Amino acid sequence: MFAAPFDQFASLVSTLDPAVRRALAAVGVFVLVSLAGRLLVVPAATRVVRRRNRENPTIQEATDLYLRIAVLVAAVVAAVIAAGYGRVLTRSALVVAAATLVIGVAGQEVVGNLVSGMFLVTDPNFNVDDYIAWNEREGTVEAIGFRTTRVRTVDNREVTVPNTELAANPVDRPYSRSRVRETIRLPFDYDADVDRVEASLAPPLAEMDGIREEPAPSATIDEFDASAVWLSVVYWVANPMETDVPTVNADAMGRIKAVCDEEELPLGPPAYQHLSGAVSLADAET
Repeated sequence: MFAAPFDQFASLVSTLDPAVRRALAAVGVFVLVSLAGRLLVVPAATRVVRRRNRENPTIQEATDLYLRIAVLVAAVVAAVIAAGYGRVLTRSALVVAAATLVIGVAGQEVVGNLVSGMFLVTDPNFNVDDYIAWNEREGTVEAIGFRTTRVRTVDNREVTVPNTELAANPVDRPYSRSRVRETIRLPFDYDADVDRVEASLAPPLAEMDGIREEPAPSATIDEFDASAVWLSVVYWVANPMETDVPTVNADAMGRIKAVCDEEELPLGPPAYQHLSGAVSLADAET
């Protein structure tokens, strides 16, 4: 059915000048690659990025722009090869390699951040609004860019973190579960009634907003040292992804301090240092 028209088109093309045939091939390949990239690749990739960064229009627009540029470059290269000028690219391989080396050395950190950003964007376990801890710092992820990531710290500071720092170091997500366990360690004097302390500290925490009643908060002896008995007060925070955990922890410590004051529970005194020696005064001539 399509054989005759196709043969006629092939015979017509064969009568054209070779330069014209190469130009038609280049245009056809360019259009084909461009349409495939713009209609298939770009929409699929931008949907993934938009789904993971709904509150980050910057990265959505950047993804769309960079992908369109990549599709354009790929279409141009494919058109040059289809036109029979692929040797031009291979002959310039040395120049391209040298330029790549220079750019790579000069912009090593920038390129590293961009590559790390791509991995972070595509990582399903790293998302906006996640509470993360890394390199003894912690905070909530507000935006994930290709070069940097913005994090809101506990003290409400906005920190711009290079993506290489997050990609090259362990990143902990302590509040990624449906509940999270928190522990407060307190020193008490050896004269304290430990049973009374344990019975007094845990129940008030169960009445606080954000702390689960089950498992119930508990207070147990954790350690003996030279100056105090250490107790660990353990409680569970509900819905940590929706609860301001640092605020809950601060309120819990405030409630514990208030209970210690009301019940006159003797918190451990600071460690003492015993100094010994002698001082002598020599007779001096007046």
